[in-house]
Amino acid sequence: MNPGARAARGEALLFLHADTRLGAGALGRISRALEDRAVVGGGFARRYDSASALLRHVSFGGILRLHDLPGAFAHLLGAE
Repeated sequence: MNPGARAARGEALLFLHADTRLGAGALGRISRALEDRAVVGGGFARRYDSASALLRHVSFGGILRLHDLPGAFAHLLGAE
């Protein structure tokens, strides 16, 4: 990712894994968020196209993290 970031010439960077698709309307939401000068970054919840219970739990953890859950769960989610 670092070489790509160094070569970038735009005003914003979007890091996206090769096997990831943005949901409908995501670019519009990103664009609107970046109009706010207080916004310096962001993220989206993950959803896996799989029946795996492990991946459902990973997705749920990501959703909790996006909502900035304070307290007892923060250390488990890496939001220290």
